[in-house]
Order: sequence, then structure tokens, then C-alpha cells
Amino acid sequence: MKPTKFAIEHATTVYVLIFMIIVGGTISYLRLPREAAPDIAIPIVIVSTPYFGVSPADMETLVTRPLEKEFKGLRSLKKMTSTSAESVSLVTLEFEPDVVIEDALQRVRDRVDKAKPEMPPDAEEPEIIEINASDWPVLVANVSGDMDPLRLKELAEDIKDDIEKIPGVLRVDVAGGVEREIHVEAEPA
Repeated sequence: MKPTKFAIEHATTVYVLIFMIIVGGTISYLRLPREAAPDIAIPIVIVSTPYFGVSPADMETLVTRPLEKEFKGLRSLKKMTSTSAESVSLVTLEFEPDVVIEDALQRVRDRVDKAKPEMPPDAEEPEIIEINASDWPVLVANVSGDMDPLRLKELAEDIKDDIEKIPGVLRVDVAGGVEREIHVEAEPA
């Protein structure tokens, strides 16, 4: 009951305090830095190793386990998960949030190089992928219509060229559509 009694007896003080809180909050909000697309560091690295024509069980023993053995001692490693599928091994490494991702990438590269002698020589080169929010597309556009698929692909390529001319656009990709092929049938005679 005491705060209520004080507020009623000192109404002017309460109004001045509320006014100061509102003004201070408004000023703080206006000075707060904001970005439309802030650069967010995601401490996840994926090591993908293709080895074509190999079963998931063989992928695990020949590729995934040697990589996991090397990654176990990594500094600041929070969690490691792996998936062995037909013809591919994926090892996902999640680091602590305070890790410098460039240093973590270099340590992963070094460990992959150490694991290579234990892996089959005909396996493909492991690809080290950094999860980076700035690589995600800002805009995804679909082009469709009831016209010839080749003409539709040409239209998409024209749109791609126009978008690439806009300042600040880093990259534009076109996916899907049909590719024109020429088949040559030769007579042996």
C-alpha cells in the first residue's frame, strides 16, 4: 500500500518520472543501430565427402569414421553429427558461439588433411562448407508460363542479366529449365 500512497501524494513526481522514461526510451530506440541484413556468424562447418558407388555402411567405415576420429580433438567443438549415405559422407561440426569461425575453418582443414591418408585414395576431395547467412538468397523468383520451355529458360536468362546489372547484386543463379541438346546419329557406312 505504501507505493500506491506515495504515488497519489506525489503525482507530479510520478508524471515527471514517466515522462523521463518515455523520452529516454524513445531516444535510445532512435540511436539503436539497425541493419536490414546483419552479418550473423553461425558456428557450423560441414565436411562433405563424395565417394561414388559406395554403400552407406562402407562410407561410414572408410570415410566418416576416420574424419570423426580426427575431429574429436578439435578445440571449442560443441557437437559433432555425421550422416553416411550412399556415395556421400556428411560430418557436421557445431562450435561454441564465441569461436572465431576463420580459425575453426583452418583447424578443420588441417584435420581433414591429417585424415586423408586413412581414407580411400579414389574418394573425392572433401569439401568444407561454412554456413554463412550472407550466402542465403535475398530474393527467389519463379518464372512460369504456358510457353515453350526453351523460350521460358531464355526469358529467365534475360531477367538474370537485368538483375545482375543492378548495383550491389553479388550473384544471380538460374536453376531448372531445360537445356538444349543436339544428338548426332552417325551411320557407320
